[in-house]
Amino acid sequence: MNAGKQQVDVSLLIHSHSCCEIRLKEVSLLCDPWLFGSCYWRSWWNFPRPEGLESLLKVWKQKKLVLIYITHLHWDHFHGPTLKRLASELGNIRFLIPKTPESRLHQDLALFAKSIPIDQLIHAKNHNYYPLI
Repeated sequence: MNAGKQQVDVSLLIHSHSCCEIRLKEVSLLCDPWLFGSCYWRSWWNFPRPEGLESLLKVWKQKKLVLIYITHLHWDHFHGPTLKRLASELGNIRFLIPKTPESRLHQDLALFAKSIPIDQLIHAKNHNYYPLI
């Protein structure tokens, strides 16, 4: 480490089939959370089984900001039951989705996001969320 540089405590956690988290002290970035139950008409299940959602919620409730990035509209990435649970229990979240020509991902997410912001990110552009914390 160079002199004068501040060390940042960052962890990468793999929670399930498609869900990973980059965790910093005040912020977490979740990608494609599928954290309980099945998808595709009960034909797909996470293996290994994800860590208990209750313990993850306790951690995320302590954060200043939890960013949830949804990569695309396949049910193992856009897992409605998990997203609804996170939206109902966390008051510190913001959804992130890619900006695409079609609007279905945004429309489907908006059905239960209610007043939670949904940011459409432009590919290969910097997006700074530190002013929000």
